[in-house]
Amino acid sequence: MEYRLYQKGDEEEIVDLLIESYNGWPNFDLSVSPLEHWKWKFLDNPYGALIALSYDGSMIVGCQHILFKKIKVGENVYRSGIGVDVALHPDYRGIGEYGRLSEFKKVQEDSLDLKFRNYLQSLPSLVKRDRKQGNPLFPHGVYDNLRIKRIGEHLSGEGKHIQKWGFSALSSINDIKNKVVYRNNPSHESLNIVYIEEFDINIYNL
Repeated sequence: MEYRLYQKGDEEEIVDLLIESYNGWPNFDLSVSPLEHWKWKFLDNPYGALIALSYDGSMIVGCQHILFKKIKVGENVYRSGIGVDVALHPDYRGIGEYGRLSEFKKVQEDSLDLKFRNYLQSLPSLVKRDRKQGNPLFPHGVYDNLRIKRIGEHLSGEGKHIQKWGFSALSSINDIKNKVVYRNNPSHESLNIVYIEEFDINIYNL
């Protein structure tokens, strides 16, 4: 087994591996092919991405993707990464291959000086692994929200114009609501940033 980062020309094989691993990928309606979606998600990302691969001979058998993003903490902005779209060929599971690929990916992440790294995990086997490794788990359900600025470009089929108007109306209502809440509750003025080793009981007040 060997490990390397993504190279141009790997796209189709990576997408085929994702489709096989997830019984279809990305498992929601698209107006483009899975390959075009993958290119948009990872190659066209304005902040960039890290794509770690494991391969046996000439065949890619594992992949782990990291999407880069910026996180603002106080007045500082830090480069961070969120793990997404992990896949391992069925024939290579249960032999420690996932862990070896993860170690390779971590070395690449460390070289980029990422200040924060996180991911959302729902697979029971990987949740169990994280607990065993002592990785900190958030004590509540976590949601990852994605803001799409040009929603009309992502709608297709009958009724897309009505959907677009609906999204626009909801967005306007949300903007007004946020302005009212922000004006009545300027909590940013009392923001206190501290370093903690792990989540304590105060996290339950969020």
